[in-house]
Order: sequence, then C-alpha cells, then structure tokens
Amino acid sequence: MHISLTSLQVGWLIGVGICTLGGTFFFIREWTKRKPLSPLAPLQMHWIKIIGCGLMFVVVPLGIHCVFKFILHAPNKGNWVYGYSFLTECILALFFLKIMRQRAFTMNTNRYKLSHIGLTIHGFLQLLPIVIFSMIGWGIVLYILKRLGLPIHIDPQPVVQLLLIHNPTPFSMVAIILTIGVFAPICEEVFFRGILLRFFSRFASFKLSLWADAFIFALVHHHLTTFVPLMLLGYYFCKYYARGRNLWVNIGMHALFNLGNLANIFILKSLVL
Repeated sequence: MHISLTSLQVGWLIGVGICTLGGTFFFIREWTKRKPLSPLAPLQMHWIKIIGCGLMFVVVPLGIHCVFKFILHAPNKGNWVYGYSFLTECILALFFLKIMRQRAFTMNTNRYKLSHIGLTIHGFLQLLPIVIFSMIGWGIVLYILKRLGLPIHIDPQPVVQLLLIHNPTPFSMVAIILTIGVFAPICEEVFFRGILLRFFSRFASFKLSLWADAFIFALVHHHLTTFVPLMLLGYYFCKYYARGRNLWVNIGMHALFNLGNLANIFILKSLVL
C-alpha cells in the first residue's frame, strides 16, 4: 500500500519525534534526582463515599464502553454516542470538581496559576517516551504471544474504531474535544490521584499504593492492547502528583495527552483513507 504524506503530516511526525527526544532528556534529568516521596495527607471522606465514587467512576465509563461497542455495528448512529459520553463525563466532572473542595486538596489546587503551564508542558514531554516506548515493547510482546497461539486480539479501543469509521459532525467534534480534553482528565485525576491514591496509602506502603492505583487506572480502560502502557502512564501520573501535590498540573498533562491521542487518530485516518 502506497502512502503519500502531506507537509502537515510530515510536520506532525517531526514534531512528535522532537517532543519525544526532548521528553526523554527531561525524564532522565528529572527522575535521576533522588527526591524523597512523602505520604499524602488523608482525605476527609467516609470510606462508603469513596467506594461510591469508585463505583460511579467504573460503572459509567463501562457503560460508555459498551455503548461504543454496540454502536460500532451501526455507524450511522454514531453521533448520539458522542452526546451520551459528553453528558455523562460532564456530570462526573462537576461531581469531582465538588470533591476537590475537600480540605486535603485546597492547599495547591484552588487555582490554575500561569506558572503551572510550564510544569504541565514539562510533565507532558516526560510522559511521551514512557508511552511510546512502552507501546512498542508491549505491542511486540502481544504479537509474540499471538504467534504462539494464544487467543489475543490486537485491536484499537472501541472509541478509536468509531472515530476511524465514522465522520463526526461539527457539534459532535466539539463534544468529543470537551469530553476527551476537559471532562475525562478532571474525572480521572481527581478520582485516581486525589482520592484512590490517598485511600490506598492509608493501608499500604506508599510505593505499593502508587502501583495499585496505576493498575486500577489501566484496568478500568478495558483494553488489553494498551494495558501496560496505561499502567506505566498511571504510575507516572501518581509520582508526578506525589512530588508536586497539584492536581491541576496533572489534569493539564492528562488533557494534553488525550488531545494528542485524538490528533494522532485523525492523522492516522487521513493516511489510511
């Protein structure tokens, strides 16, 4: 299959390569410094409320995931699933923003200051090599296991498949960007880093809490092909939050990561179609 690249696509690929190299440099320089990680302040929430948050956070995305899988068989109806995702993620985001008013969050998370933009970009560049190299390595492992006869299906996530086969309307595109770039990062960072990580650190060592949080973060995405890269990404988010104690910086990094993935999907779509 012959693939011709436009100047925009070439520029995008070069930009990703430069950012990955820069991120590798920043990552090595930053994480070779030995900085002690102290436990996070306990969150003043009853354990029933914490479990309730977890159930809501797991059940709603699982419902969205199932709807996406169903809609893949009826691509003409794809636009309404974007609206469904938009509404559910919006409601979750408002709920978790309310949670951020807890006293344990108020020291560093009341405002997103201008100085946090640099920290957000710096952290985002560092996570690029983690994701790219882990995706390559995990992809090779899955391919080998599949060649050995194991029943492994290497497929994109349902949302990615839907975006590849269905052209969203302008309204749906706005809903997608807000859902992926705003609401989802708020929900995931407040729950996983702000609530779940603190909850685990009350019962286990801090490092074990980081890995437990990262494991569940990857698990709720319901996708084997990206499980290990997402777990490493979740661990990185946990450690970055443990150092900076600022959820808004984590939310910004997560938003950049999601929007970068969205851009990659449409770049890939323009190459294939």
